[in-house]
Amino acid sequence: MDLHLKDATILVTGSSAGIGQATAIAYGAEGARVAVTYHKDRQGAEETKQKILDSGGKLSSRIMIWLIQTRSVRVLSKSRMNGAR
Repeated sequence: MDLHLKDATILVTGSSAGIGQATAIAYGAEGARVAVTYHKDRQGAEETKQKILDSGGKLSSRIMIWLIQTRSVRVLSKSRMNGAR
């Protein structure tokens, strides 16, 4: 399926497990640059990262972020996601 995501930069929250992980991997397989996020499950984020790379996908970055905290949102806004389409 072509979702027209080639070279798009996509942030998937909760991408260390479950639906978020599956979504991140699927977007990576479609050619998107995926930003993998996690709160506590670093191992899950590492697994997601490896699965994206194994599927031929690319990573934008891996950002440790908890979207409820204002400080984390600031970190996200200043990260390499800035200026991405």
